[in-house]
Amino acid sequence: MCGDMCADVGTCCYGFFCTPCLYGRNYSEFHDTGCCGACCLYFWCWCMACCFATDLRHSIRKKYNLMPDPCNDFVVHLFCSPCGLCQESREMRYRQQQGTFATVLHQ
Repeated sequence: MCGDMCADVGTCCYGFFCTPCLYGRNYSEFHDTGCCGACCLYFWCWCMACCFATDLRHSIRKKYNLMPDPCNDFVVHLFCSPCGLCQESREMRYRQQQGTFATVLHQ
């Protein structure tokens, strides 16, 4: 995913100080939906957060044909979910700037 996560200090701080909110923002941007449900889910189910955060990371990687970097998606979110969320946010922002980002709509 999009390299140096701390190059974007705002997203880095957002990820570390309000992790559920960053997950909600990433989820809402990827799925073109509201962020409150995903944010609350992450906040209230923090012990399971690495499981559903892993699913979003996997979906982003699959959509853009990215390799698991720096390691398995589950391991990233198990040991440092804020880092993974920052990477995912930067990847989606990069794709938006390149004009290659498209939301995944629920059917």
